[in-house]
Amino acid sequence: MHIHIRKLLAILAVFAMTLGFAACSASPDGGESTKMKTVQTDKGEVEIPEHPTRIISDYYLGEFLAVDVKPVIASPYALNNPYLKDYVEGIEPMNITSSESTLEQFAEAKPDLIVTITEADYEKYSKIAPTVYIQDGKRPDEETFRYIASLAVSYTHLTLPTIVGV
Repeated sequence: MHIHIRKLLAILAVFAMTLGFAACSASPDGGESTKMKTVQTDKGEVEIPEHPTRIISDYYLGEFLAVDVKPVIASPYALNNPYLKDYVEGIEPMNITSSESTLEQFAEAKPDLIVTITEADYEKYSKIAPTVYIQDGKRPDEETFRYIASLAVSYTHLTLPTIVGV
């Protein structure tokens, strides 16, 4: 009987230590600590969160949704895509009234990653959060898809045929 109690106490102690370590890895603002990774972009190297949770994308909504990542803000044109209509609930449309209103909206959303196809806005966006510029048409579609997936998730366990049914 004492052996079982000792084993149980040892398991509970390990569990308590694990919870303690997890609490220590939290940032002072109550969120989890953010590990960063460096990615090569069409504007050079950029440090982005390893696992971004608040993503803004002005173009690649379908690619993000395909890997089960839902941006907080996306292009209203992408949100109106009839093929995506069942997946976009809760995504805020990008305010395209003016450049200033877009920047205000992005800043208020507190993103941890912005992915853009708009080179002219890259510098402005990068003042708000780490920003990845992807030049349109530079890569084949499959390569672009894998690149976008790598920004948002660890997709090494996925294969392209599994994701898109090729």
